[in-house]
Amino acid sequence: MALAHSRIRPKPPAIWLALAGLETGVFAGVASLAYHFLDSSMSGGGPWRYANLFSAGFHPEAAWSLDFSLSTLAGLALHLVVAGLAGLVAAPLLAALLNREILCRLAALVFGITWYYLTFRFFWPSWNPELVFQQPFPGVVFGHVILGISLGLYPRFLRLLRAPQAIPESRFV
Repeated sequence: MALAHSRIRPKPPAIWLALAGLETGVFAGVASLAYHFLDSSMSGGGPWRYANLFSAGFHPEAAWSLDFSLSTLAGLALHLVVAGLAGLVAAPLLAALLNREILCRLAALVFGITWYYLTFRFFWPSWNPELVFQQPFPGVVFGHVILGISLGLYPRFLRLLRAPQAIPESRFV
């Protein structure tokens, strides 16, 4: 009995894998930030609470603020940098599963939860303890689940990066 027609794609260059991982990571960071905005607003802490907690490593007084300020921008930027780094770290792991998108999505979800344990158990307690101690536990885990689900879109981002883009002709050239 013959197997179903499986289309094996050639492995793209490493720079494309890294760029797609970075792009997917930043997208996943925006998706998890959207969840944290909603979660903070619904819990009565204001929408900027998570970003201010994230910036407490730079500005410790910002951890107690609920308002938007320059330190909020630092927290948003740091969150997106860390999410982009997560995408870069996940890219080689997910690239091995490009031909099996379901496994790639499942591996990305497991990676998101693993990223939570790596960052919130080892890195953040020493560098930014306010983030660990003030953020409610289930909200952070669910934010990392959203990060993992979004990282599961890695094959799609890679296909969009590899697809040739038609440049429309301008009438004014």
